[in-house]
Amino acid sequence: MPGITLCLSSSDEQEALRRKVSLAQEEMLHAPEYQSSVCLAGPGCAVGFVGYPEYPFNLRNTGSHLVAVEGRIYGKSSSAVDAELDRLAQQAFAEPAAAERLITHWIQENDGDYVVLMVSADGERVLVFTDPLGRLPVYYRATDKCLLLARECKFILHLQDSAAFDRIGCAQLLWIGHPLGRRTLYEGVDRAPGAMLLSARRDAQRVQTKVSVLFEFNFEEKNAHYENPDRALSELIDRFSQACSTRGHAPGVDQNVMSLSGGQDSRVVAAGLRQAGAPCVAATYLISTPKAASDAAVAVKIARALDIPWELVRLPGATSVDEERLIRMKDGLNHAGIAYILPFLEQIIRRWGRGAVFVTGIGPETAFQDFRPGRELHSIDDLVSEIVRQRELIPSERVEALMGLKPGTLIEELRDVVQHHPETDLRQKAVHFTIYEKNRRWDFEGKDRNRFFLWEAAPGYAMPFFQMAMQIPDHLKQQNRLYQQFQKRFSPVTAGIADAGFGQRAGSPLYRCKQVYRRAAMGIPRGTRKRIQHLIGGSLGHRFQVPERALTYLAGGMAAGHPFSALTSPDIVALLELYGPSAFQNWWTLMLLDKIVRTPKASAAQDQEPVLSQVRES
Repeated sequence: MPGITLCLSSSDEQEALRRKVSLAQEEMLHAPEYQSSVCLAGPGCAVGFVGYPEYPFNLRNTGSHLVAVEGRIYGKSSSAVDAELDRLAQQAFAEPAAAERLITHWIQENDGDYVVLMVSADGERVLVFTDPLGRLPVYYRATDKCLLLARECKFILHLQDSAAFDRIGCAQLLWIGHPLGRRTLYEGVDRAPGAMLLSARRDAQRVQTKVSVLFEFNFEEKNAHYENPDRALSELIDRFSQACSTRGHAPGVDQNVMSLSGGQDSRVVAAGLRQAGAPCVAATYLISTPKAASDAAVAVKIARALDIPWELVRLPGATSVDEERLIRMKDGLNHAGIAYILPFLEQIIRRWGRGAVFVTGIGPETAFQDFRPGRELHSIDDLVSEIVRQRELIPSERVEALMGLKPGTLIEELRDVVQHHPETDLRQKAVHFTIYEKNRRWDFEGKDRNRFFLWEAAPGYAMPFFQMAMQIPDHLKQQNRLYQQFQKRFSPVTAGIADAGFGQRAGSPLYRCKQVYRRAAMGIPRGTRKRIQHLIGGSLGHRFQVPERALTYLAGGMAAGHPFSALTSPDIVALLELYGPSAFQNWWTLMLLDKIVRTPKASAAQDQEPVLSQVRES
């Protein structure tokens, strides 16, 4: 992803460090328009940036400190933000003991999607912090000799002395679709938490790094003030309207491109932009599936109802080039199956340029979601079983055998993750897992893909709105009633248009019946659903077959010496056909990822040895 890079070393070298960082940043040049720059803040300290000219990034060196800001803070002018952060840096470096308190207060008072990096004048002290949910994924590696931090894992891998795949992180990808906690797919490369404060200090002997979490939601904390639905709806509408306005009218934004589907969330955001008077057009992609066709048919109705210009973008389907490009961009943290979206994003920038903002509808569904579990939860083990039932793609014991892990490893790590969520109520721990694990890995990593092309904004994750919505008592959200009331009040004209997925207007009797049916279907363990589909084929869809290109990969001997040797056995074909396309896409992602790291991007670094040559267990 375009953005900040940092290297803090115990060595006092400067020019050699600049060259190393510059070479590593070459791996992040994803288009001809991309630019790379490196600023040395002192001996052993280099701050860099990679991105296209329109990407929101600002670096200032005042002489007493350096402040780099990636992303946008909404509702304030750039000059006001600069002045606030300069004061914050001065105070934080002058009073290190107060830094955590001061920065916590600042992130709770400011709405945005951002990463802020501060470096003292001598380059010996560094502070890095993110917005409360960590909407911009950040990765780091900290040892007693060096701190590496970037928005792409490949920057860190390039600068490491040695590297390997994280066997557990890769197994989690196959098991439930994404790594857990701070894991990535690489050993020693961690994913930063939301509301992270990373503080580091260097001298000629060592680098000391501390990573803490400044703010974390506790979803047990409900506000009795919102027991009155009318009061809650009025305030929610005010906050959501403000979020759409601040994003739609952000400084320097000439055009907002709404990614409009036939579902509920994008129409709400589109209505918010329209009501705010923000410059807005809508775009919908069309691929060769019935769902995409129904999405497009409903999206054009929504655009006409809101009087927003609308364009349909027909996509030819992903090519192998698109797949490898996506895996290279996101270091395997988007799966190959979503590669069809890249031509859509390219069409957006051809039509409206990289200076436009790509607006997405993620957020409201989570904020209004009825999180009732499919069964009663009496213990942590019940919660773990419920998560596995809903999320498992391939049984954990099969994945552990394939990856050579000790039986029970995956379940135990999942158990440890949910145990450390701050809630005591098991249902609220389930909410926490959905937002801090599933959504951060699916929504945030997924939408970060868009920023390789142009800036992405999501009013549904604006903190004033999202925080309030999560404090509303759960019983008001049952069966999506609160969301339906919100939509009717906020935009009656779009609330009356049928949902593409259900074929009915939200809140209608048939819509509710289909919701109940879908919830009942979700009560069947995911693996069981896959087996049923495998056995009866046409009744629930076509029986999945591993694509020819994957069979060629296996038969052609391309997997010789592959670190995931068990995953390249022909027996894997039967397993993937049994568990379906999602399981295949994650396996295929690992296959492509290893192929990519064995053939590095053409650059000054191409003469080096392959970056990842083995699999190690963390």
